[in-house]
Amino acid sequence: MKLFGHQEGTDNNRPIRLKEVAIATDPATLRLLARFLHFVADRMQSEGQAFGHEHFEDFDPAAPAEPSLIVTTD
Repeated sequence: MKLFGHQEGTDNNRPIRLKEVAIATDPATLRLLARFLHFVADRMQSEGQAFGHEHFEDFDPAAPAEPSLIVTTD
């Protein structure tokens, strides 16, 4: 697994590799995130090499739009 991100408040469009991520959220959003990750894992498995990426905010209207979370293949 690799983690990438953008620093808030900067105009740098190149993502930087992260060695650690902290998730500060509430139980409902964490459960929604777990469902999203399960959904993406199923799509990755069924689509194989054809899988591109998924956005958390597109998964469910209750998902927060920011910070943006995108899952792609390794």
